[in-house]
Order: sequence, then structure tokens, then C-alpha cells
Amino acid sequence: MPMTPGFDDPARPPGATATGGAPGFLRKVAVAVVGAALLVLGIAFSVVFFAVALVVGAVAWGYVAWKTRAVRGEMRARMEEAAAGPTHGAASRETTRGRVIEGEAVTVPDDPR
Repeated sequence: MPMTPGFDDPARPPGATATGGAPGFLRKVAVAVVGAALLVLGIAFSVVFFAVALVVGAVAWGYVAWKTRAVRGEMRARMEEAAAGPTHGAASRETTRGRVIEGEAVTVPDDPR
């Protein structure tokens, strides 16, 4: 005769459910303990992950800053030189009047009709 959850099974321990687990309260406690442990492990993993990402980002920033220090120094010197030059301020507007710095032109052919 097939067994259904409603019938008593002599092989099943007293208090066990038909699905074969521990009684309700003990199962809930076990689920809560395992869930809390997984939550703590997840938080610990994320803290380690973000700390490693922060260190890698700081090292990358330091590397780029170190490699570009000469270029930044030259740019700073040229900016200071340009600011001290005679073409700064109102004089620059007068000397560049009528001069095209950048432009683009398109020729449109006449209509052949």
C-alpha cells in the first residue's frame, strides 16, 4: 500500500514531518542560524572585496599620477607663461580679430535643373 503523509509510517521517528525533516521549531532555528551565518559571511566577503578594490584603485591612481608628473609640470609652466605674456586680456582680443581659429566649410553645388 502506498504511503501518504496522512498515514503513520513505522520507520519515521516520532515528531518528524512527512517530508523527512526535523520538527517545525528545530527546523526554523536551524534555518535562522544558517541564514545568519550566510549573512555574516556575505558582509565579510563584501568588506574584503571593497577593501581590495580601494587599494587597487589607489595604486592605479598613483601610477598614472607618477607617470604624468612631467607632462603636468610642463602644462603648468606653459599656462603661467601664457598668463604672463602680452596677449593676455584685452590685447588678445585685438590681435586675434578677424583670425579664424577653427572652422569648417561645406560647398553646396548649384541645382543642375
